[in-house]
Amino acid sequence: MVKATMLNEIKKALQTLESAFGTDIFEQPGRFKSALYDVKIDADPKIIRNLLCIAVCDLKAYSRLKEAFADNNMFAVDNISGEMSSDFMIDRDVSRAIIECVAVLLEYKPQKTPEIGSIIPFGGYNWLVLEIQNDKALVLSDKITEKRTYNQNQENVTWETCTLRSYLNGAFYNKFSPQDKARIIETRITTNDNPWYDIKGGSASKDRIFLLSIEEAVKYFGDSGGLTNGEGWYWEDDYVLKDGKGQWINDQYNKARIAINASGMASWWWLRSPGFFGFNAAFIDADGCLSVYGYNVTNNDSGGIRPALWLNL
Repeated sequence: MVKATMLNEIKKALQTLESAFGTDIFEQPGRFKSALYDVKIDADPKIIRNLLCIAVCDLKAYSRLKEAFADNNMFAVDNISGEMSSDFMIDRDVSRAIIECVAVLLEYKPQKTPEIGSIIPFGGYNWLVLEIQNDKALVLSDKITEKRTYNQNQENVTWETCTLRSYLNGAFYNKFSPQDKARIIETRITTNDNPWYDIKGGSASKDRIFLLSIEEAVKYFGDSGGLTNGEGWYWEDDYVLKDGKGQWINDQYNKARIAINASGMASWWWLRSPGFFGFNAAFIDADGCLSVYGYNVTNNDSGGIRPALWLNL
């Protein structure tokens, strides 16, 4: 185990540098190495200076740890600790000690396992926790991330064949860092046929990023029984939503389904389920009503997407 004196000296050195130069010093290797020799270190100064140089300069561990701690990404923290041990033949206890010191410097407080309904940061976005299974969670972006068509062309299409699925598992997925990608779980996604209109949902797919289905939107935001019972609503000529056999689920859970875009305005968002036609896809309207009938897949006038994923905690 690391001696308490070494741990304290590492901590004191980091705190002294931060106090004198600010946290920017840890992201400037040349200045850091020079400044480190002006810091008084009582116990094993050569060893401690070498360890800190490896951590901050060679591995750029400080800035990476800062990001990992901000996201509560202990998977990434452990990876950095492992790199310090294997690449530079540092005892794992020593690498953990350095990380502990950086955590103290950043005033990091480990977060508890997230709860269902809580918002957690990950990969530059905030995510709503919908479900937790052991050490993984199903999360949904808390806001609409961007405007996108479900499919580029107006044609009969399913989730498995649409261009939005290709985008989410390609360009959107590649926005995440390697450390974040390692936490996103590839999942088998099944899309049921439309529950009211029997339009085919298509083949199952394996996705890292996906959209919620009609059934999942009802499951996670509240089930009034309308979907199962076929209790739809419809628009009358005066554009008032009326009860009866229709196209929408309009219930007490509308408010929970409302999402805002980057401008702070409520807007509609896609689901992956098919709609009334093969070239329609279901969606949640700006007022929270769930359209089982759906929009044309090329529609992108004001709506957008709320990506979902399974995340290793």
